[in-house]
Amino acid sequence: MGLPQLSASRAPSVALRAARLTFPHQVLLVSALPWVLFLILRVQGQMPMVFVVLALGLGTPHVLATAALYLDPGLRDHVRAHRTRYLVAPAAVLVIATVAFAAAPTRAATFLLLGFLLWQTHHFTKQNLGMVAFSLRATKRPGLTTRERRLILGTTAIGALGVIRLMGLAPSVDGPLRAAGVAMLVVAAAVAVRPGDLRRSATLLGPVAFYSPLLLFSVDLGTAALAYQAAHGAQYYLMTAHAARPTPAARRDVLVLLLVGGPLIAAASLLGPYGGEAWVFGAAKGVVAAHFIADAGFWRLRDPEIRGFMQKRFVFLG
Repeated sequence: MGLPQLSASRAPSVALRAARLTFPHQVLLVSALPWVLFLILRVQGQMPMVFVVLALGLGTPHVLATAALYLDPGLRDHVRAHRTRYLVAPAAVLVIATVAFAAAPTRAATFLLLGFLLWQTHHFTKQNLGMVAFSLRATKRPGLTTRERRLILGTTAIGALGVIRLMGLAPSVDGPLRAAGVAMLVVAAAVAVRPGDLRRSATLLGPVAFYSPLLLFSVDLGTAALAYQAAHGAQYYLMTAHAARPTPAARRDVLVLLLVGGPLIAAASLLGPYGGEAWVFGAAKGVVAAHFIADAGFWRLRDPEIRGFMQKRFVFLG
């Protein structure tokens, strides 16, 4: 089904507006492009630096786009009324992450990083849940059932196994870990299929397959992770572009933040949690974690204020 009402909402780019893509099609486009590029390059047997740079640009730096929501006049009163959620807690987690990684010995830093990556995996899954729910509403289909919601949330376990493989924490049992993850993936895919409703099945299979590169590839796990991280970042840029309407001056500030801060936070994330730069790495992870906390509020549709705000920006939610 089409979604002509969305023409009243600012599209995320001139290209998407010109193509007159409906919201579900926009989601599919930005989600699929990193995957398609990754798979093509895998088949060719090479992963050029341009892909790595693109994936990094869509990945970690996207957290800075949260600033557009902070600067939206429609959310200003909400942020002021919930200072702990949007100001105090993010600042606290930034400081804690910086100090923790700076002070932690090697073994402790490894487990700090594991905890962060598992939290990040949960955050990715929650966004996947939201993307599916929004897409179903946009196509006027019934919302997620309890079973479907649990299915998507359960994919966090698949991602967690992939993260353990990525970090090489249990090399002696890598094979069983991989087999367990693939088995979970197959079962989840079978549960996601909805006979007679191809579009709903495809919508559910997206998040089910989200972490699959970490299980299906035995080498270059870090590069494989870039595929879904890039898809996650692209989705977030899309959602924020639809939702946030900062003033022209604030929009310029957000753009500068992304262009300047984005490469810095991506570079800091590549330093690693060990050595003299550990505090820089910790600060970068603290910024990302602050985004987790803020996002859990900005996209919480159970909150009447947020629901009313989002219904104005995503008309199909009404």
